[in-house]
Amino acid sequence: MNVYPFIEAENAAEGGNVKRACTLLKISRAAYYAHRCAEPSARARQDMELTEEIVTIHDESNGTYGTPRLHAELRARGRRHSRKRVARLLRAAGRAGRTPKRWRTTTVPDPAASTPADLIKRDFSCSASDINTRWCGDITYIHTWEGWLYLATVIDLGSRRVVGWATADHLRTDLIAEALNNAVTQRRPEPGVIFHSDRGCQYTSAHFGALADDLGVRLSVGRKGQCCRRIILRHHQSGTDRPARLADPGCCAQGDLQLHRRLVQHPPAALQPRLPQSQHLRSHPPGSLTTSTTLSVKPGQPHSSGPRRQCRARRTI
Repeated sequence: MNVYPFIEAENAAEGGNVKRACTLLKISRAAYYAHRCAEPSARARQDMELTEEIVTIHDESNGTYGTPRLHAELRARGRRHSRKRVARLLRAAGRAGRTPKRWRTTTVPDPAASTPADLIKRDFSCSASDINTRWCGDITYIHTWEGWLYLATVIDLGSRRVVGWATADHLRTDLIAEALNNAVTQRRPEPGVIFHSDRGCQYTSAHFGALADDLGVRLSVGRKGQCCRRIILRHHQSGTDRPARLADPGCCAQGDLQLHRRLVQHPPAALQPRLPQSQHLRSHPPGSLTTSTTLSVKPGQPHSSGPRRQCRARRTI
C-alpha cells in the first residue's frame, strides 16, 4: 500500500507535521523526501504512454471499445501488454466500453390467434389523399414515479397526426380498444379504414377484432422484424424529429476501427497477408474466395460474408 499520499495530505494541512505522520506510518523521513523528489519510474512512464494510446483508440471507436477489443487492437499495432494492465489503465483514465442494451421482448404474439393480412405492404408514404384511410398503432411504456404507464396511440399515416390515444396501468386489450374508439369518434372515417399494427396478442385478440368489425375498421398486421412503422410511432411517442429516411436507428456508425465485439479478431484485410502464399491461392482470380472483404462491426448485427469466405480460403490450403 502506498502511504505517501497520506503524508502529503498531512503536510498540506494547516499545522501538519511530516515527522509525526512518518512515525505513525513507520516510514522514515528520508524515504518520504526521496520519493517526493524522485522522477517517475520507467514503468510509470510506460503506463502514461500506453494510457494515451488507449484513450486515442477509445476515441476512434466512438467510445464503444472495452478491454477485450482494446487489447486486441494494441496487439495489432505491435503493443503486447497483458489484458489486466489494459483494463487497469482504462479504468484509471475514467473510460469504459459500451455494450448494447439487453433485448426485452415487448411484442408477445398469440400462437392460437388468427393473424390478419398485411394490407399496408410496407408502404408508409405520406400523402394528403391517404388521410383517414390508413392508420397505424402501437403501445409504448412510460416510466413514472408511481410505476409503468402504458400509452396506446393511433396515428394517421396520411397526415402523421395522432388521431386517438389512451393510457392505462395495464396491457389488456381494453387499452388499445379505447384508443381505437377515441380515433373513430374524433375522425369519423369512412367504413373500410385500415388499422395497421404489430403481432401483439392485444391486436390479434378476438375482442379487438370484433370491435374493429363493429367500427368498420379493417385490421392489418405486419411481419416480424418490420421497423418502419415503429419509427413513425416512436417519433410521436417520444417527441423527437422524424427521420427523413426510414432506416433502422440502431444502425449507426461505430468509428473507423473494425474489431467485432464477441469475436475479437482482425478484419480479413489484415489477416490476408498472414496466409501462406501457395501456388493454389495465387491462381484464384479477383473476387474469388480469397478476396479480402470488410468485417461488420456493428453491435447486434450478424457477421458479414467476409469471415466465412476467409475460413473457406483457409480450408483450401
